[in-house]
Amino acid sequence: NKYLKYDKLNNKGYPVIVEKFEKTFAKLIGTKYALSTNSGTSALHSAYFALGLKKGDEVIAPSLTFHATGTPLLKFTNNVKFCGCDEVGNINILDLKKSVSNKTKLVVITHLGGHPCDMDEIMSLKKKYGFKMVEDCSHAHESRYKNKKVGTFGDINVFSMDRNKLLSVGEGGVLVTNNRDLFEKCLLISDFGFRLQSEIKLKNNKKYKDTGLGFKHRIHPLAAAIALSEIKNLKK
Repeated sequence: NKYLKYDKLNNKGYPVIVEKFEKTFAKLIGTKYALSTNSGTSALHSAYFALGLKKGDEVIAPSLTFHATGTPLLKFTNNVKFCGCDEVGNINILDLKKSVSNKTKLVVITHLGGHPCDMDEIMSLKKKYGFKMVEDCSHAHESRYKNKKVGTFGDINVFSMDRNKLLSVGEGGVLVTNNRDLFEKCLLISDFGFRLQSEIKLKNNKKYKDTGLGFKHRIHPLAAAIALSEIKNLKK
């Protein structure tokens, strides 16, 4: 009941409770921006769109993960290569090294079951080949790799909040990034109306702020309220 006072719109035209959760989550992970969505799948769809994938672009993804890590990719490219996985279910580094090349536009990794991937090796490959990266952190809220939180390595990183996840709201998702342009592109495909009018700032994105880009991925305020209430229990 204490969260009912947030059940009103802020001066940007969307619920106060949603804004409060997003700011709290961004601070928790350690990123500049967080955008809540109605599912982790929607967050992944938004991320793949924002990264500008187009038909034919090569994407590498793990073969052992929930199918929604990969299925939204098929809306943008028909060139998804699946990598083998190691003994804990994460992307196999040796297989990744064989698969990646200068043609690779994006690598998607899943921190399966909360176990962080070998980020030193992956970030070394990212630096060498220049690909973009999305971390699927659906199982990995508050997981760390060498004391650095997952969700802070990739260009856009995604968390699920459905009924089986560590932060459970029934159904929901959230993406995080440090890149303003990517945040705005994710917002443009996820929402429309007053929030876009107030939060789309970059010149190259402003031409879409009146209509958005056709999808409605935004979170329900009740799910945001549950998330804000439960986030304090993550450490437990």
